[in-house]
Amino acid sequence: MAAEDEEILRDRLKRTAARVPELGLSVASGAPRRELGRLKGRIEIAADFDAPLPDELLDDFEGRGAEK
Repeated sequence: MAAEDEEILRDRLKRTAARVPELGLSVASGAPRRELGRLKGRIEIAADFDAPLPDELLDDFEGRGAEK
């Protein structure tokens, strides 16, 4: 049941979504819920993960690598 300020929507595939305009939120019923810490102990992030990238690699990302 929808709250007074909530709008219930259905798409062509009859999936349900709720929109709460006051908060700018939209939630689809078929979307999986996220679980915090699900990958804890399974992945390792390198100590230099957020270190600046080499200029050569940045050039490649920005489309300037092919000019060399």
